[in-house]
Amino acid sequence: MMRLPFGRAKGKFTGAIGVEFSLEYLHMVQLEHRNGEVCLRAARSLPLGTTFEELLQDSDRFLSLVKRALKSDDFTGSRAVVAMPSALTRVMSVNYQINAGQSEAGAIAQLMRDRIGDELGSFVVDYMPINKESNSRDRASLIAMCRKDTVMQYLELLRRSGLKADAMEIGPVAIKRLVDSRHVAGDETASLVVNCGRAKSYLTLISRRRILADDEVDYGEDSILQQISRALDVDEALAVSLLHDAEFGADRPDDETRTLLEIIRPELNKLVREIERGLIYATSESRGRSDANVYLIGSMARWKGADALLSGLVNHPVTKIPDPLQPFLSGTEGRSTPDGRPELAIAAGLALRDFHHV
Repeated sequence: MMRLPFGRAKGKFTGAIGVEFSLEYLHMVQLEHRNGEVCLRAARSLPLGTTFEELLQDSDRFLSLVKRALKSDDFTGSRAVVAMPSALTRVMSVNYQINAGQSEAGAIAQLMRDRIGDELGSFVVDYMPINKESNSRDRASLIAMCRKDTVMQYLELLRRSGLKADAMEIGPVAIKRLVDSRHVAGDETASLVVNCGRAKSYLTLISRRRILADDEVDYGEDSILQQISRALDVDEALAVSLLHDAEFGADRPDDETRTLLEIIRPELNKLVREIERGLIYATSESRGRSDANVYLIGSMARWKGADALLSGLVNHPVTKIPDPLQPFLSGTEGRSTPDGRPELAIAAGLALRDFHHV
């Protein structure tokens, strides 16, 4: 179990359920506070069986999926912290200026109105200042936007399934909270979180407990699997098996691993270049400090030795978070698998909301 230095729960307290619909799965995590520690109460992942867009249009299927997940573990209560549907949400960093007498929200509203025009009223827009303490007119913020009808439909379906959304957040905020829980109070070391998905990957830069950037990268495990399938003339199932059996962290890789490395290196270099760019940005924002933490989550965190492989390619230490639930386990058998649960990182970060001041 984990003690959080800035947790606010006292006594026995059960937090809201963290709910995330990824591209392929529904993820749920619930934490509770007891005996001065935060521990896991319930966690579950279920395949969507379709796209999130199609699931929204099939209310019976949506309700059945959520209710099945809730019944499959020891979830309690109806309170939830939900992620904005990533498949339908656009997250971007923007630069703008604040004119005399203008508020931050007013400046952002004007910026988005200039970009989107009359359609702005059809979107839910939220923002998080990047340089919040700046006294300059020049500002930057992380903007998230999603169609209003989609958000309302999503929240209504969650309500009908038995969940009441206390808050709706974007993935980078949940990741930041998860990373914060790993650091001691006062630690100002920047963190670059590399979240590798099947289709896309995301690099989130966090410094002094602020999200500085969240960039989408055209790199995913699917492209790696396609490279392996084409080069070796095997189907995807066998490509997955070969990838997960490889020992990428070995000092002297076996012949099979070396062959795979030769195949995937051109695709892998796309991710390496983006990590290097992120580290340069982290150094500039940290006044020359080059000690940023690099955390690896998502599908690539399941690869054996993926952290060692990236550490060598980037020439900077990379640490896997193969199981974001591990700090909250209390020795309960069967709660974790040998491969961990990297896909639950965002849901775990959402579930942490009740235990943080941020």
